[in-house]
Amino acid sequence: MVCKLAALVTAVIQPLAGYMAFPIGAFVDDAKGYTGKLNPGPLWSYHLGRASGWIESSGLGGFGLPEIAMPMDPSRTEVFESTAYAVMHAMISKGPLPLGTVLGSAVGEFRVEAELSGALWLQPTNPVPGIEATARSRACVGRKRALASLIGPHSHYHVPRGEHHVAQEHFFLGGECYAMTNGVSDAAQPGGSPEDQNTHVELVVHAGRLGAWASNVLAWAGQSFHAHDAARPFRAFDRFVLPSPMQRIPAVMFWPFGHLQPEPTRRVDLWVLLPLTAEELRQFRANPQSQGQWIEARETRQDIHLVEQRWDALAASEARK
Repeated sequence: MVCKLAALVTAVIQPLAGYMAFPIGAFVDDAKGYTGKLNPGPLWSYHLGRASGWIESSGLGGFGLPEIAMPMDPSRTEVFESTAYAVMHAMISKGPLPLGTVLGSAVGEFRVEAELSGALWLQPTNPVPGIEATARSRACVGRKRALASLIGPHSHYHVPRGEHHVAQEHFFLGGECYAMTNGVSDAAQPGGSPEDQNTHVELVVHAGRLGAWASNVLAWAGQSFHAHDAARPFRAFDRFVLPSPMQRIPAVMFWPFGHLQPEPTRRVDLWVLLPLTAEELRQFRANPQSQGQWIEARETRQDIHLVEQRWDALAASEARK
């Protein structure tokens, strides 16, 4: 029974919590009574960014409160619990905390440094054992939450930084799935420019289902994004040839998908990876002008979704193995 309820919370209640609408203060009395009885029990679930170095609450949105995120050593969850409990109590009595607010907890002082698409980012005012205060962690949370807000209710799976050095976020929305690199935009692309909107970029796969193939495609493209001469930066609509062809998909095209604004001063452009067939790749190489014509035709017909469906055939093939 416990396992069934946990699956229900993960799949339905938790992903939708941030999208419920309640009057301001509707749950203040309930929350005060709840936390008073549990002291210091939590009123949230949380998940770790592990190798990305962050931890984030999930569930406070259901009580009309912002979520809480902060840099974190995965082995020191008690640091987060103590801090989050103090912040939660302050929000119950005073409402959402403005930027710059400093609060003390059993492990030290923390400042509310940023609002990241519905979450407050907490930064220690002084070094705290078990916490590495890095800008990378904050950016990782901001990008993930910004895309989550853009696509709406979903289930989420975090793939931490591993041998490929770039974390990934996988979002599941019934018949639609998104997988996004989370770390490529930490550094500016060599030779990128604001005019070309290719300075800070994250890469996305949009498909009906995801699998290891999506992680591999993103990892290959993400690793290559900064490994080139500044005289030849990647631009929107450029091709990227995969190291190993995947089910008759030898290459992808960088198709601009929009952008994220995880913080007011931080813009991150999103490029969807469109799968190209071997015939299209041969044609584009033989006649570069044909690639521009192909792009114009797709934009006119607005049928990019048909190209993205090629991933579904690959996913189905991988699932049968």
